[in-house]
Amino acid sequence: MARRDGRGGFTFELVPDDDADGPLDTSAPADTRTAGDGTLAGPATTAGVAGPRAGEPSAESDGHRDLIPPSLLTRAVRRAAVWLRGRPPVQLVAGVVVLVLVLAGGGVAAVLRDRAADARVRAAPGGVLDLSHPIREWWTISGGSSNSWDSGLWPIGALDGVIVLAQTVTEDPAEDPADDPAEDPAEDPADGQAGEPAGEPAGEPRAETSTVLRGVDVDTGDERWKVTLPGAAMCDTGSLALNRASGYMGQGSSLMCVQGAGSETTVTVIEAGGHVTTRTPAGLDDRTTILTGPAGMLLRVTRTADPPDGVALEEDRARGWRISQPVQPPEVKVSAEDAVTGEQVWEQTLHPGLVDDASSWWGCASWDEAGTPVFDADMVAVAASTDGVVLHLCGLEAVLSASGDVVRQNATGAGTDLPVVATGLVDGGLGIVDGGDSGGWGDGWTGPTVVVDTQGREVVRLTGGPLDPWATDGTGGLDLRGPEPDPEGVVVTHDGTHLAAVRADGTQRWQVDERPRSQGALVRGAGVIVLVASSPSGAEVRGVDLATGVTRWTAPIDEAVAYGGGPWAFARGAWTDGKVAVIVTPSDAGDGTLPVWTAYDLRTGAVVWHLDGAAAAKIVAPQSTCLAVAGRLLCVVEDKLVRVA
Repeated sequence: MARRDGRGGFTFELVPDDDADGPLDTSAPADTRTAGDGTLAGPATTAGVAGPRAGEPSAESDGHRDLIPPSLLTRAVRRAAVWLRGRPPVQLVAGVVVLVLVLAGGGVAAVLRDRAADARVRAAPGGVLDLSHPIREWWTISGGSSNSWDSGLWPIGALDGVIVLAQTVTEDPAEDPADDPAEDPAEDPADGQAGEPAGEPAGEPRAETSTVLRGVDVDTGDERWKVTLPGAAMCDTGSLALNRASGYMGQGSSLMCVQGAGSETTVTVIEAGGHVTTRTPAGLDDRTTILTGPAGMLLRVTRTADPPDGVALEEDRARGWRISQPVQPPEVKVSAEDAVTGEQVWEQTLHPGLVDDASSWWGCASWDEAGTPVFDADMVAVAASTDGVVLHLCGLEAVLSASGDVVRQNATGAGTDLPVVATGLVDGGLGIVDGGDSGGWGDGWTGPTVVVDTQGREVVRLTGGPLDPWATDGTGGLDLRGPEPDPEGVVVTHDGTHLAAVRADGTQRWQVDERPRSQGALVRGAGVIVLVASSPSGAEVRGVDLATGVTRWTAPIDEAVAYGGGPWAFARGAWTDGKVAVIVTPSDAGDGTLPVWTAYDLRTGAVVWHLDGAAAAKIVAPQSTCLAVAGRLLCVVEDKLVRVA
């Protein structure tokens, strides 16, 4: 029989059935598992009862799984024992050798499959290695500051199993020793004045602000490194989802931080191990803006000339605001350079259009402290990741691939005032609204959409909008990050009437009527995509078979409490390990509603475990933001970060 030893492996004894330790117990149901404390835990656990034992880790909690199911090994060994019984010594030895080789080969194959599946889930957006048991607190870290001026912790990127947390720390001038009479010198010999530091004007002390970056191991919660940058900094890994709110954080190769402006710009690059490189980019002037770009690169946006003087935004009773005179913004050069060395990778020249009352001038506006729009031809707004680059400039909106190819370019002007709306897709690449006024791109969008890969190449034109899931197990999709799309993968789309699965070559795998209309996709895995919708009977999630379009299961969820469409009107987060989908509902409308955590079997919709609001709040603060990072689930709120799965 097969017995599990203390190291997670199996010890085999070839014994006749009549010598086994007692009769085989077949009274327990097939789907019942023995818990670590000897109790029986069924397949569905509810109301905060955490798997084998509430709050205790299981044999699978750390991502390890049985190499081969014990029942399979037991049957194989028993059959082999029957054949070996009574055989001559030569056959007996040969049979044992063959049996050992077969079992060893099967074990190795299972190990390789298991490792490959784990690696795929770790890399997949929203993938968490094991969600078979309710969440629990593994470790917690705090910002450790009692200064109310300091910001909370905020995750800004992930590097090779390290999550990077940022915190803005402000030195409270009220606590400055220089302001404490007990510690002030009676007289400063430098200037003969008491109570004032030499060289500093009298008056209110200025608060000094710094940006503290901490690299925290996602497995242990240990701080691997800490870097403090003076002043404010804009930091990014260039690997986050482009223009897409999601419950995961992709891993980059380095963290890039930009400080200052114009010729005073400095760049700091931090690698996964904490190595820091700081430099001042060459050739900067007031016409150039440095921004973080796709992974490992910086973007340099340079106007080739100064904009004309005398242009302003004027209040207009009929229209609110109008531009005082037409303006033609100068050409703009956009280039990407290696963040560490400064070596140029690519460059493009873009041509803005005329900006006047007949076109949109919002890309040429900033706002003052009173909230009044001010004409600003230097305005640059960029969203960049490995999926691509989206630029919003005065007189121009453009989409570029991470390799520098211009995918879309829309110069503003009369009759061309249509926004370029591009969003990163869960399988890589971008979904771009194809003409017309989008009204905003999102999971509720049902208009025509063009899908491009990470090289900017057009893959497929959809007649509807993609239902892009928040989380996947790395299977079933087009996989647009590789050299070629997966020919067996699909993107699920809807046009307001039909739901369809479309391959990379544009052919449909299936098409079905969509009733009720889906508001978004939450999870894709195990051959199922989980959609969320609102029906006359209430909100629901449903598992749709990726191969056929047939709805395998439906489950009611709490009614949406947030305004607007899309999945955020129904849920706060969703993750998967490829077998289970964990969904947190309802949406957050700021009314104090406690989130509920429910785990569904992807194939059947059966509830695997459930935590009501009160039980979940003991583990995760209700207002937490939760992210999947390298196969782990981390939740952050204010100055606290906790790993829960």
